[in-house]
Amino acid sequence: MPFHPDIAARLPLLNGIPVIKSGLSEPPTRAQMEAFDAYPDATPPPTATTRMVSLPGPHVSVPVRIYTPAEPSDEAHSAQALVWMHGGAFQFGDLETKEADWTGQQLLTALTGWSSAATPTRTQPR
Repeated sequence: MPFHPDIAARLPLLNGIPVIKSGLSEPPTRAQMEAFDAYPDATPPPTATTRMVSLPGPHVSVPVRIYTPAEPSDEAHSAQALVWMHGGAFQFGDLETKEADWTGQQLLTALTGWSSAATPTRTQPR
């Protein structure tokens, strides 16, 4: 299956990175991976109100990003919500990556009209 043209055009940014683990642990290759993940010309996500809260956990507080739609659905009043956990194979990604943040705003909040909450996943040490 061929790559999408936008992804294919970005593949040279990964040249010289043998595996993801070294790409994340070494500063020069990490910058390459961040450049690969950046989409400066992408259309911004729909507007959603975003706020950070901290919830108590068993050992430490857990940061949670809450997205509230600009136009809540009629069902929003029934206290429906989604929890979004970006995977990243527990190796990379955080609440600031476009995939995580834009998914929270676009798919989960704007399209459903519900509020959504996103939590960062714990990643292995770099």
